[in-house]
Amino acid sequence: MDSQYDLWRDCSKHHYISMQIQIKHQNNQSTKTGLLQVQKHAFVEALDHFKQAIHTHPSELANILTPLYKELIRHPENIALRFLISQLYIHCNYFSEATHELDYIFDLNSKHPDLYLLLGKIYYKGRDSKLILPLLEKAYKREIYDSTLIDLLPKIYLEENNIQAAITFYESLVKINREDSQCYKVLAELYLQSQLFDKAIDTYEKLVSLAPDMAEHIVKKLEQILITSPTHIKLRELIVKLHLKTCNPTKATKHLKEIYRYKPDFLSKAITILTEALKTFPEEPNILQLLSYLLIEKSDYSDAITLLSTLYQNDKSKSKIIYEYLKSILKEFPTQVFALQLRLKLESDDRNFEEAVNTLDSLLSLDVSLDHFDFCTTAVEDLSTKAPQEHKEAITLLRCQLYFNQENFNECLISLNSLKNTNYELRSNLLKVSVFEKQNKKQDRMDILKESLSKFPFSSELHHSISTALHHNISTLIDSQKELVSKGLLYLRDSDLMNALECFQKIDDSHPHHIQVQTLIGRCFMEMGKTDIAYEQFERTLENVKDRSSNFYINTLFYFAISNILLGKIEQGISHLEQVERLNINFPKLRTLLSYYKSCNVLESRFKTCVLIIPFKAKHSPYFINVEEYSPTDYKQEQTMSFALEHNNKGVEHLIKQNIHSALSSLNIAIQIDANCVQALCNLSLIHIMKSDYDLAFSTLETAETSNSSNPLVYLCRGIVYYHLENYELAIMQFKKALFHQPNLEISYLYLGDLYYKINNLQLAFEFWKKTQKTGSLQHLVFRRIHYLLIQSLSLNDWLSPFEFENSELPKSLINLKT
Repeated sequence: MDSQYDLWRDCSKHHYISMQIQIKHQNNQSTKTGLLQVQKHAFVEALDHFKQAIHTHPSELANILTPLYKELIRHPENIALRFLISQLYIHCNYFSEATHELDYIFDLNSKHPDLYLLLGKIYYKGRDSKLILPLLEKAYKREIYDSTLIDLLPKIYLEENNIQAAITFYESLVKINREDSQCYKVLAELYLQSQLFDKAIDTYEKLVSLAPDMAEHIVKKLEQILITSPTHIKLRELIVKLHLKTCNPTKATKHLKEIYRYKPDFLSKAITILTEALKTFPEEPNILQLLSYLLIEKSDYSDAITLLSTLYQNDKSKSKIIYEYLKSILKEFPTQVFALQLRLKLESDDRNFEEAVNTLDSLLSLDVSLDHFDFCTTAVEDLSTKAPQEHKEAITLLRCQLYFNQENFNECLISLNSLKNTNYELRSNLLKVSVFEKQNKKQDRMDILKESLSKFPFSSELHHSISTALHHNISTLIDSQKELVSKGLLYLRDSDLMNALECFQKIDDSHPHHIQVQTLIGRCFMEMGKTDIAYEQFERTLENVKDRSSNFYINTLFYFAISNILLGKIEQGISHLEQVERLNINFPKLRTLLSYYKSCNVLESRFKTCVLIIPFKAKHSPYFINVEEYSPTDYKQEQTMSFALEHNNKGVEHLIKQNIHSALSSLNIAIQIDANCVQALCNLSLIHIMKSDYDLAFSTLETAETSNSSNPLVYLCRGIVYYHLENYELAIMQFKKALFHQPNLEISYLYLGDLYYKINNLQLAFEFWKKTQKTGSLQHLVFRRIHYLLIQSLSLNDWLSPFEFENSELPKSLINLKT
């Protein structure tokens, strides 16, 4: 209280001055009246009189304060009196003195409401926050939440640019009053100002739940944040929510799309948000479009198509986008009925009749419900009415397909006949084949296939149909066939070599065709890659043939010679071929075969090489055969003595016998001895292919190519790797490179034929197969690939005799192919 007395002494000086002044003026009646009111504790009335006195004589303050302080000394806890003094100081702009008095009042009663009103007056009159800020902060720490205090304190912080203090204040305030939306609004904006975006977002989210009518204001604030944080997922998610709340689905979908772009695993949540939004905006194009897109991404095609259909009904201008979405669905799921139906509607409405015909064709190829047939019936009639004349033949074919689906076969055949000699004749004939199959008219079916083949020899669809028809016929015959030779021949025709072999091996010595069947057994083993067993089988059969001049003996001898060659026994093979020549100088391909192998270097000291044969439709595993890699002129340059030779050649022998483990061991030793041995490296790469270790196969072949880039075996083996990987274009390039270095490498021709067949270029396929057959050592493999085109049944002798393109019953267009 010492300071209180100091203050009073100062006031006494003022009192002395006032006494001098009073000599000149009459006694101030207002002061007297005010003091009387103080004695009555009427402080409000007293203040009014004191203000009037001061207004008349500004120096009257000292006269007023002196008796007031005397009273205060006697009653220091008189809060009302202190308030009166404080108000007088404020009235006279003595803000420091007023604050000093209010500080005493705070110690006496910190919760007195007038205390903070007067502090507010000081602030608004004096604009000096430093005087009152300590007192306000002290009050707030004591958890005094007077409205004036709560209003003043953050204003002062913001005036002083003390944002952190303001944030701390409002953070504590919202904990006390969790429903005060204004506090959340200010706090969110403070966070925004401080770039505390995560906190701002959370606060705005709370604010919108308290004051939904502020959503539009809030979303504008949030989009300001988005400028600096475009990848902030939670922010965009809140913006989406607010745009939907403020009925702005266009902007909502825009932000949802961006969220999915930045965060693909948001897919399911985005679908949930849009599905819910669709209840409020059932016809909103942007929601329908984005939701259908996201459902497609999730492979939920049925729901996506339903939405796309609704979108098209509501907004025809979206047809191009819808068409692209349907295209993506059908790429993954080509038989999606509803996607095809909607696409057909779009194409028909756009008068894109060519595509509409193709789409309806796809629909008619599906075997689905009766409702689907009704749709197709209506669609056919609709197209028939709308489409111009140029599409009439195509629509006739569609109508025929519809008749077929409805099992109205007579109408189907009648209409199909009208398509003869048109662009749709082949399709018409294939549909006839299906009709005859349903009617169990096997001969009619085969006749129409044969007729079509002569006219459309390179149609992959026709070839597939012929192959399928043959398989169905054989399957039916096998089930009813009891006689073992006939049954075995059927299995052989169906490329089921194991079952064919089983039938043939059951035939005993008493059977009239027992000896011929032995050769067929050898042929089965040879086609299965068990060439060593085939060799022994042919050798035993030849020993048991009595008539050494018969065609059967000569044919078996030829197969025996071929088995020698495939085993790498070239000299023995040549010897047996010469024996065939002595018995029948006109034996097919014999001179070509002899000429080729006699021109090769057949020294036992040569490096042997082999190649992997991938079966064509036959039901057995890949296998190895010997292959002669060089022409004689090139070969002499490569024949250098190497300790690796013995191990390489043993490895090849093991490979041909399908002893992979021993082959791997031998070839690794060969490469350890001579790391640049191209033949051993290429042979080793084939083992890697068999084990599906394609990367290792490639690296092994790179080493081989570095050693000798002109060796054809490098490219042959690399082509086989690409074949396994189903990269047919690169495989074709590699096999052609092999032929560039060795033009008579017939196995490359065989593989090229297989590859072109797989990519449906049948003309080139047959050209290369014909080139393969030109030499003759692989004629049995060529026959396996094309025998399905020999529509008639194949006899025992057909399988025993070497195959010739020129003398076969193939269509002339195939026989006359240039090679």
